[in-house]
Amino acid sequence: MKELVTTAWNTLAFLETTLEHDLKPGITYGSLLPLDVQALYRTVTADLAILLSNERRPASCPVDTEQAIARLHSLTRDNHHASQLPVSNDALLTWLVMTADVALMEVLVRISPWFRDSDPDPDNTQRNDQELIQILDTALITSGGVGKRREPILQLISALQKYIPQQGTSHNPRNHDVVGPVPQIHLLHPVSSWSQPSVLAFTEYIHHSANLNHRPQLHYATTQPRVITNALDHWPSLSHRPWSNIGYLRSVVGHGRMVPVEFGSQYIDPQWKQRLIPFTEFVDHILFPDSSSTHPSNNETTPTPMYDKPVAYLAQHDLFQQIPALQADISIPDYCYGLISETEDTPLEPLIHWWLGPRGTVSPLHYDRYHNLLVQVVGYKYVRLYSPLESAKLYPFTDDSNLSNTSRVDVRRSDVGQFPAFAQASYVECLLKPGEMLYIPPYWWHYVESLSVSCSLSFWF
Repeated sequence: MKELVTTAWNTLAFLETTLEHDLKPGITYGSLLPLDVQALYRTVTADLAILLSNERRPASCPVDTEQAIARLHSLTRDNHHASQLPVSNDALLTWLVMTADVALMEVLVRISPWFRDSDPDPDNTQRNDQELIQILDTALITSGGVGKRREPILQLISALQKYIPQQGTSHNPRNHDVVGPVPQIHLLHPVSSWSQPSVLAFTEYIHHSANLNHRPQLHYATTQPRVITNALDHWPSLSHRPWSNIGYLRSVVGHGRMVPVEFGSQYIDPQWKQRLIPFTEFVDHILFPDSSSTHPSNNETTPTPMYDKPVAYLAQHDLFQQIPALQADISIPDYCYGLISETEDTPLEPLIHWWLGPRGTVSPLHYDRYHNLLVQVVGYKYVRLYSPLESAKLYPFTDDSNLSNTSRVDVRRSDVGQFPAFAQASYVECLLKPGEMLYIPPYWWHYVESLSVSCSLSFWF
């Protein structure tokens, strides 16, 4: 309880000064808010100081928890349009910061009765409410932790995880060997492998093969992808802290955490959707469903799986932002730092994304504008790649600017009648194994399919 109390007061101290925080050089958060909203912020933080205190509330300040929560929700409701409509950057930034602040405020309101309980009971049903962690996680994912909100959110989540008892345990006992044997597939056009090249050799390979006289999409059209081996032996996630040990992964993530999961065979399907679910549910019911992961049907006699279809994928998500402790299990490949920034869009630091899912998850044929190192940590993936020179044969979407980097062809079952030139497109392919990384040059088309339970990291640079 002591740590939770301290964290709660530190969070309140942060919120009390939030209006003075600089969101941009010379621009404070408060200066972007109407005066009445600024006043509401000050009122709510003042109320929170009373609610968190063990002292009695003065008669001149008759505030109760329900009233405070209603005030907090009004902040985001009144500004919800900022996340739905085209708005200025300042308006969107303000809405994101407000979303994070309201989550912090609401959780403080919800936990305040615990501090006034003369006999704290950790088994109290109100205190078991893991919805509090989910409120914070949702705000962190939505807002990205902008405006220095990431640390206060993570600190409050950590304190809550230690205080709120974990509800239930994993139904799936498998902690090791979760992948199975190496898939046996015949590669017609295998990608060349490269054993632990030096950073200098890797950088020179990219520079010497580039042709910068063409438009940017063709700069690396003749730069061949390479599978780099024997360069990740020092990663703890591949050795003494293996991510293939689901028990270990669960223990680091902790209980109550939410993750964005894609439902659908691939993101171009009309039925595709994304929603937030608890990480433990994703592991127990999607990665490793078993006979205990069921719920009764209407007649309560025949169990049916909770997650039958469609395929679910934790895809292109920065899980390290949510769970910083996991980043200690990897190191950013030095290869990401060998190139000089080529365009204004080149990130200063590599953009890292997680790709975690069961067998059968698919990223449809598409390209990215960055250099990419796709690192396989758990399981096996099949990857097929096409040079930008083959683009005309790959039938990209033309009527949707959001999908202009994606092919309309389903690589698994291409329609020769609809896409006749696709069969003539030249490609290379590989079976990516744990501990290997695939270098994908910018604008190279690639199709990725998980052949087992799989965890990959992509480093865009």
